[in-house]
Amino acid sequence: MKKIIVALMLALLPLLGDELKSIQDDLQTRADDITMFIADQKMNQIEKNQKILEKIDPVIDFELMSKLSLDKSDRQKLTVSQLKEFSMLFEKELKDAFLEKLKSYSNDKLEIKSSSKTKQDRISVISVIHSKKEDMEVIFKYYLQGQQVWKIYDLEVAGVSLVQTYRAQFSEIVATAGADKLFDKLRKRQ
Repeated sequence: MKKIIVALMLALLPLLGDELKSIQDDLQTRADDITMFIADQKMNQIEKNQKILEKIDPVIDFELMSKLSLDKSDRQKLTVSQLKEFSMLFEKELKDAFLEKLKSYSNDKLEIKSSSKTKQDRISVISVIHSKKEDMEVIFKYYLQGQQVWKIYDLEVAGVSLVQTYRAQFSEIVATAGADKLFDKLRKRQ
């Protein structure tokens, strides 16, 4: 029986390797395209932003990120319509922050170092952004959505989780001033 299990595991290893390679290749292609858009002198900023968002929208699960960015107890206090509004506001917040951050990049390059399956439905891709100022490690955290679609649900930049950072900020606002204040702050940033 053990021989059958070992043989099955060995047979599946190439499939896992292909899956990881596919995710790495897709991420690298998207990053290279974004770098190309940033450097393109013929496009104005609005066109660049549109092209960049077309590259990130299919692979980032903004709805799940918004859910994870709220503490469970804070999330339970919100109505369904509030959660929906929060998800939209949070997605806009993330996209705006990402696009603003990209304005400071020029000729930076993403290099994928490795990837691993951390759970049956989780993959981490470790990469480094090489810039003029410094190199920065970025870990893209993917989860399996449905049968064959891998989506990013979190990023770790220099060891700090984006989702956990937002969760800590949002929890503090809700604890000290209430959910309405959090919504007000997010709406004002729009």
